Amino acid sequence: MCRIIAGECREAFSHSTYGDFDITALREYARNHLELLCNVDLAPIVEFVLKSRVYDESRVSELSAASWQFDPGLLLQLDDGTHLFIDGTHRAIRRMREGLDSMALYMIPFNTAPRLLPDWIKDPKVDWGDDIVDGEIVKR
Repeated sequence: MCRIIAGECREAFSHSTYGDFDITALREYARNHLELLCNVDLAPIVEFVLKSRVYDESRVSELSAASWQFDPGLLLQLDDGTHLFIDGTHRAIRRMREGLDSMALYMIPFNTAPRLLPDWIKDPKVDWGDDIVDGEIVKR
């Protein structure tokens, strides 16, 4: 994550059904389209991520106040009206633990979401996050 913050690499998100997304480009797109910002209830998001996402407890506790208090997450609005939460897992968990009940998210139409370029899969400047081995996070 430090490399992403420093601008040394790009962040990516991969979903088994919907494919690979360029989170770095999505965050830039969202900042340029502030009308996409909305405030959502945290309870269903945190319930979802605790059951279905891998997260790092130390990262949750080490988030800066500026990050967990003010940095919006990303939500893709799918064509069928449902949503895909693709960025902000650690911030959402931290906000809930701090007693907050909502979070700002950029709601981005699925068809406008920047995808990864095919050659990025092998590119060391794309951060896919930590690996998972036997259900445990293995730090890079």
